[in-house]
Amino acid sequence: MATEEAAEPKIVVDKYRSFLYDEADNTEWRYGGPPTYDVVNKLFEEGRTKEWAKGSLEETVQNAIKTWEMEVTHKTRLKDLKTINPEKFKLFVNEIYVDGTCEGDLPILCTLISFEFPVCHAAPFSSCARCTRREGLSGEETIRLGTYNALLKNTLPKEFQYYKADEETFESSHDVFRSAFPRGFAWEVLSVYSGPPEIAFKYRHWGFFEGPFKGHAPTGEMVQFTGLATLKVDESLRAEEVEVYYDPAELFGGLLKGPLMSESNHGGDTAKSSSATLGCPLSKESLNKINK
Repeated sequence: MATEEAAEPKIVVDKYRSFLYDEADNTEWRYGGPPTYDVVNKLFEEGRTKEWAKGSLEETVQNAIKTWEMEVTHKTRLKDLKTINPEKFKLFVNEIYVDGTCEGDLPILCTLISFEFPVCHAAPFSSCARCTRREGLSGEETIRLGTYNALLKNTLPKEFQYYKADEETFESSHDVFRSAFPRGFAWEVLSVYSGPPEIAFKYRHWGFFEGPFKGHAPTGEMVQFTGLATLKVDESLRAEEVEVYYDPAELFGGLLKGPLMSESNHGGDTAKSSSATLGCPLSKESLNKINK
């Protein structure tokens, strides 16, 4: 019996992600094989604020999003992605625009400023006559851009962009954030407000700024942000639409806090530079410029 047990191949399993090893040999992987998440899983387990019961809706949603992110990042063929409906999938990020403020009980602010509470009085958003949205990213586009570029892409004038997604490739975007967060950028579900087929939830992203970011020296501090999202799934629980809402300033405030490395020996000048960099790019004066 002991000999038989020793001869059995070791089955590698990730506790939080599916479809990593099931059909690994028939999957086209970006880096030649399935990724390992040991380091970021450790960060997640040490820093999470919620530990959901096994089999709960919250745990199911959390693991589904982790799996989706893994597939979009590491699988290069759309047909290999098991978490999405390839014919219907669309990704929307901060894509709701309103003419003023919705008249419902829950206020919504234009995404050019920030979302106070990104829920319209008419749900889904497309049913509200005052809300419009652009075409979302398809599955192919999301794979090509990568999750960082897809989630950070925006239409603000270049001078108001913390991060210029249009100037980054898949590879360069991941290099930038892997450099800034050597231990990874962990993600957790904080609350789930509704179950399938239209799942609404609140989430948290965090990591430790321990490597350089775009010329800014690391601070070693935690950088985190929270947001809201909706996930529309089909009868097989594959994603058809993902809508993500968050304030990018929460992320970049922590990253731009680090002094510019070329000025790290200039004390007060560095402080002034960092202060200027962190100033809100969407002040009243700036918005006036945008609207001209």
